[in-house]
Amino acid sequence: MGRPKHTGPRQSVAHYAGIVPTNRPAPEERTGIRRVERALLFAFPSVIGLGVVCIVIVIIAAISGHGNSSSGIWPTITLLPEIAFPIAIILVIAYVVVSGIRRSRDSRREADSRGEKR
Repeated sequence: MGRPKHTGPRQSVAHYAGIVPTNRPAPEERTGIRRVERALLFAFPSVIGLGVVCIVIVIIAAISGHGNSSSGIWPTITLLPEIAFPIAIILVIAYVVVSGIRRSRDSRREADSRGEKR
């Protein structure tokens, strides 16, 4: 008769010799960075990049002779860097505050778990 042909994945468990963890910690527990901090860290360079791109567009438009146009999207492009850079500074300040709060809570939690007094 012979051996039957293999028709699908094998149901053997012995493919991996090591131990596979079943309950992994959440990404926040592994890195210590929460969702708010991560959003602030991604928003800051995005806002800075948008401001820099608008400055480059304004410079290129001025060189090519289209910089004095006060219609269409040009007023927005010329005004955006004036708004983007202060927003970026506010985002950095917010990140520092949120990070400081998280670190103080973490150190307080560790001190409580060790039984130390504050």
